[in-house]
Amino acid sequence: MVKGKYLLISTVIGMAVIHLTGYKNDSVEGVPQLSDTGRRLEDFVPEGWELLDSVALDFNEDGIPDYVGVLEAAPIDMGDYSMCPDYPRILFAIASDGTERYRLDFQDINLIRKRYDEGNNLPLTAEGLSFTTHAAGGKAWNWSEDYTYTYREGTWWLTLSEETSGYGEYVGEYITSYSKDDWERGVGIRQKRSSEFDDMEENWESEEYDVVYELSLDEPLTIEQAGKRCHRAPVRVTDWAVEVVTFAEDVELSEDMIKLPEEAEIRY
Repeated sequence: MVKGKYLLISTVIGMAVIHLTGYKNDSVEGVPQLSDTGRRLEDFVPEGWELLDSVALDFNEDGIPDYVGVLEAAPIDMGDYSMCPDYPRILFAIASDGTERYRLDFQDINLIRKRYDEGNNLPLTAEGLSFTTHAAGGKAWNWSEDYTYTYREGTWWLTLSEETSGYGEYVGEYITSYSKDDWERGVGIRQKRSSEFDDMEENWESEEYDVVYELSLDEPLTIEQAGKRCHRAPVRVTDWAVEVVTFAEDVELSEDMIKLPEEAEIRY
C-alpha cells in the first residue's frame, strides 16, 4: 500500500510533426561527419577520435552483427601535457549491407554526456533489436538514466526511459523520485517521496511512495527527435503540450496548483 494519496494525471503528449533542419553534426566546430561506409567498426573512427564504447546486435536482421558505438575526441599532445577537448561525444550505429561492408545508419551528438558533464556514461547494453544507454552520477545524492532505443522498419525509436534520483552511497539505496516512460504501452509512471532526512530515517526500508501518478503517452519519439529534446542539445526542440489534466476522485487539488510544462523547468 502506498502511503498518502494517489494522484492520477492523465496527460496526452501531443507530438507535432516537425522537419528538423539547419543543425547537423558538422555544424558544431570540431565534430566530424563519420564515413558513410567501411569494412569494420574501426573504419568509422575519424582521425583524432577514439572508440569509447560499442555493442553488437543484429538490428537489420540479416544474420550479420551490426554495431552501436560511442566516439570521443582523443587527447591532444601539447608537449608538456595533454589537452582533452570537450567536444560532444558521438553516438552512432553501423549496419552490414551483405557485401562484407558496413554503412553508417545514424550519428547523434546529443544523447551521450560529454567528457566534463556531470555524471558518468556507463557501458552500452543491447538485447534483440534494441540498445540502451546508461548514465549515473552523484555522491551523497545520486541519479541514474537509462534510455532504450528499438529499430523498426528502418527507424530507431525511443521505446523506454527510466530515471531515478535519491540519497545513499549508490543509486537505488533510497530513491526519492522515479520515472518510467514505456512508449510501447503508452504509459508513463511517476513515483515520488519526501527527501527530508527525518522521513528517510523513518522509511529507509520501505518501498512505498508518497505520490504515484501516471501519464498517457502519445507516439514514441524517433532517436533524432529524442536528441533534439535532450536538455544537452545546443538547439533544443520542445513542442510537447498538455491537452488534458484529470484528477482521481479522492484527490483534492485545483488546476491552478498544477504546473504545466511551459510553466516549469522540465527535462524532456
